[in-house]
Amino acid sequence: MPLLMSRIIDVGIANRDVGYIGRIGLLMVVLALFAIVCGVIFMRLSTVGSMGFGANLRRRTLREGPAVLLHQYRPVQYRILVTALPTTSTTSR
Repeated sequence: MPLLMSRIIDVGIANRDVGYIGRIGLLMVVLALFAIVCGVIFMRLSTVGSMGFGANLRRRTLREGPAVLLHQYRPVQYRILVTALPTTSTTSR
């Protein structure tokens, strides 16, 4: 965009070419709309990917986590983990 703006000033305004200014201005609008569309698409893809990752992580933690943690920690810590995990998965939605 800065390159196009400099061309508008250097070429269009210097030569008083209104048609050139309009064409480059329209090109800038098209490029801005294209950037917005690409931003929305990539935001959607990253959101879907991160939510899928979080869902898989919660599923695996709830399925495999308590069995592994039962042998490693005292029962008091296990009870805290069991109550903390469902709360975390419901509040993050």
